Amino acid sequence: MGSLDKYIDNLDSVILKDYQEKRVKNISQELKNLINTYNKIVFICTHNSRRSQLCEVWAKILSSRLNLDLSFFSAGTEKTEVYGEAIKSLKRAGIEFNIEGNNKLIKNKIELHSKTLDEIKEDEFISIMTCSDAEGNCPVDPRSKKNLKLFYDDPKKYDGTIRESNEYDKTCRLIASELNAIFKKLVNPI
Repeated sequence: MGSLDKYIDNLDSVILKDYQEKRVKNISQELKNLINTYNKIVFICTHNSRRSQLCEVWAKILSSRLNLDLSFFSAGTEKTEVYGEAIKSLKRAGIEFNIEGNNKLIKNKIELHSKTLDEIKEDEFISIMTCSDAEGNCPVDPRSKKNLKLFYDDPKKYDGTIRESNEYDKTCRLIASELNAIFKKLVNPI
């Protein structure tokens, strides 16, 4: 078993706090009500450089493992670049990337580059806001049929500190754990 498989298998043992359980349940219920009509999901964060990128990568990997017919994208209100520590955190989780930055483990390419909503070419989608700043600053996109909230603290505040790697790994694991729980509830509702 590879390190990514071990990492994902260990996600099932993560104990979610009460507020996390509630939001996982709410998001999975909202998605369950929508995904038969809209199966494209865009994770939105201001700079599309950390949290929304982590969400996109984990959503593609975890949903593929569960055979969910969903497509995932990420975008920001501003175009920047994917922060290096976010990529390193994904690598430490066992995700292998080729030179172009695309994940080699699943059919769909995961393009790790910052994008704006204008670059998303889908006609209709579900938006999931990953930061409260994006919720306040995002223009209303008429293509978004539902805006959901799955906010995460920004690990950016640890950039350049001795805690940087550890904090990015915590954020990466939290995102993976919650998305894993959300998708499992879609497959096996309780």
